[in-house]
Amino acid sequence: MLKFVIRRILILLFVFFMLTIILFWMHIRLTEFDAERLVRDYLYFTSSIVRGNFGISTGSKLPVIYELRMYLPSTLELIFFSFILSFVAGTVTGIAAGLNHHSIFLKGVTAILRLTTSFPVFWLGQMMITIFAVELKLVPTAGNISLFCDVPLVTGSIFIDSLITMDSENISSMLKHLVLPVIVLSFMPATQFYLLARRASFTISEMDFIRMAISRGQSQFFLARKHIFLNIIPSILPKIKIILCNLFSATILVEVVFEWPGTGIWISTAVEHSDNAVLETAIFVLAIIFLLTNTVIDIMGEVFFPEKRRINLNI
Repeated sequence: MLKFVIRRILILLFVFFMLTIILFWMHIRLTEFDAERLVRDYLYFTSSIVRGNFGISTGSKLPVIYELRMYLPSTLELIFFSFILSFVAGTVTGIAAGLNHHSIFLKGVTAILRLTTSFPVFWLGQMMITIFAVELKLVPTAGNISLFCDVPLVTGSIFIDSLITMDSENISSMLKHLVLPVIVLSFMPATQFYLLARRASFTISEMDFIRMAISRGQSQFFLARKHIFLNIIPSILPKIKIILCNLFSATILVEVVFEWPGTGIWISTAVEHSDNAVLETAIFVLAIIFLLTNTVIDIMGEVFFPEKRRINLNI
């Protein structure tokens, strides 16, 4: 296991090195540079971003690190809640479908979910706003909290900062603004988790020990909790990296559609104003978060499922 962890860390460092090369090229591509000072400029550039010195935004004239602390927590909380919702909903329904794979109803659900994965997330977001916000007026149309709520900026996460105030009006407004973006963002990953869990559950349900448990009259809830869930995790865990990658990219679009004050709005504004410092910082920070997440997932698979992760369930 130690060799595996070391190998993953070395791969992470190599990818980080390549990322700094790409960002340095973005940094100097529009300026004149001295080839003799190229290495020294690269080392200075790399040491600056490692220390968190990302320069000054040309749009707001503020330090980029200050803007990052404002926008990044909102994006991370959106990704966190969307991932939790999609994992729980997709895995639970997928296990149920795998244990009842002869059900015509569940086959129809699977066919519909396969079809809906082709819906663009920005189109789905606009449809949800039209139905639930404009027509039914159940939730707000945009933003992360009402303008009439006074929530002090402590962590940058509107969820945590609203809970800190202990004000029921702030918490209620925050939850109403959170529900639609989270549902829209978790729709596609929930479908992916559903299909993965369904296939893995179907494979495991055909094994002898599951058939024996069914013959003894064990309930499906007991089978799912005791046998199925832990056995399908090694099959789902490697796919989480791909799902998270799609989730990160979809978050940018969802934030723009719902005017959620996160990195999506930040990046789109930077593109409009050709703010290179912001674009370089956003690419670097999001890439590092994604790389660290992938490394942690790989190490978790090796630590918790050293043998099961190598079993191919043909999913």
